[in-house]
Amino acid sequence: ALGEVVAKGLMELGADVLVDASGEDDSAIAVEANRYAGDLFLGLRFGDIPGLSCDYFASHASRSEAGCHVAHCISEELAKALDYPPAEPAGRAYAVLRETRMPAVVCQPVQANDVEGVRRLVGRAGAAGRAIVHGVQRGVEEPL
Repeated sequence: ALGEVVAKGLMELGADVLVDASGEDDSAIAVEANRYAGDLFLGLRFGDIPGLSCDYFASHASRSEAGCHVAHCISEELAKALDYPPAEPAGRAYAVLRETRMPAVVCQPVQANDVEGVRRLVGRAGAAGRAIVHGVQRGVEEPL
């Protein structure tokens, strides 16, 4: 699965990875991420809008510059891997983005009810996972 490819790829880069596929609500996931005290939160889930979406925290008063940068890098790499048009990352105030203490990105590679998109994602899970890992690596290593 996509999450396994991403976790393995990040570990190969030397990252400590906590995988939580509990499906709990965003606030509970944020509590667990904060307890783990990671340097980056990356959520992978089906989207509720058509196409690829990589979101970072933003509100009317502030935004996560590091989260925005990582989201942008992931979005670029993933769009290439899935042959999607480039998607500009969006600032959102989801609980998991708002409540985590580290930069956070929620990546939604495909809308849940997009049957063809899900088939494409499953067929290209290896390439998509490597693209996400490369996007994270770029986002962390490249200056803001």
